Amino acid sequence: MNIENRVEKVSSFHPVQKFFLLFLLSLFLFSALLWVLDGFDVKQFLAGRQWFVVKSVDVDVAWPLEKKEVMQWLPSLEGQSLLSLNVDKIVESLESKNWVASVTVRKRYPDQVSIRLESKIPKAVFLERSKPFYVDHDGKVIDHTSARISAKYELPVISMLPQATLVKWELPEAVLLTEMLKEHMGTGFTLSEVVLEAYPYFRVFMSNPRVEVLFSHKNWESQISRLLTLLSNPPSQVRQIARINLVFPKKAIVSSTLSN
Repeated sequence: MNIENRVEKVSSFHPVQKFFLLFLLSLFLFSALLWVLDGFDVKQFLAGRQWFVVKSVDVDVAWPLEKKEVMQWLPSLEGQSLLSLNVDKIVESLESKNWVASVTVRKRYPDQVSIRLESKIPKAVFLERSKPFYVDHDGKVIDHTSARISAKYELPVISMLPQATLVKWELPEAVLLTEMLKEHMGTGFTLSEVVLEAYPYFRVFMSNPRVEVLFSHKNWESQISRLLTLLSNPPSQVRQIARINLVFPKKAIVSSTLSN
């Protein structure tokens, strides 16, 4: 009985292995080329090539930033090559502007640049030497106040008496304090101004209702519930509360211009 021996030719390398070996070879050749061309300015070379030339720049901004204004901040990008475009420099330049919180720049091949700017959100108006500035949640100054922006935001004012700057008080702490006061008071009452006095005392002015409240930074959180109770249900002997002193623990002193 004859048995036919069949020999099947099998490739010694799998296709994936071939691709990997080709990749390693390309990497080796590229490294060798860079070694030979030591000192060769690749970016300068790419900048001179007319490859992937920018034809359009798409800018998207968040209010109160305006697209027209941002376009004026940008260098001329059209006509540059995407390969040599310095994205980090563009981001650094834009982030130095007022109201700019973050910048995202994307190269969209073959010929477009996409830029997205997020804006800072003001948390209060800080009076510095009687001049009003918007400040963010970290107490950092954003910009001078303006009618256009103030029309959208109803922000409390933070001011410091001269003696308040000597000990303890700092602007980031004051902004956080103001935010916490607003949160505790809810939507039923409107906080108008926080005046920092000699530490630990601060005064709160409310516009709805019109009441002046004196707090101590050491116990104000435990006194908030007492304040809300007084505002919702004022004492019968007081027709209209004008001032409330809450610096003493577990105690409130109420006064009014009108009383029985």
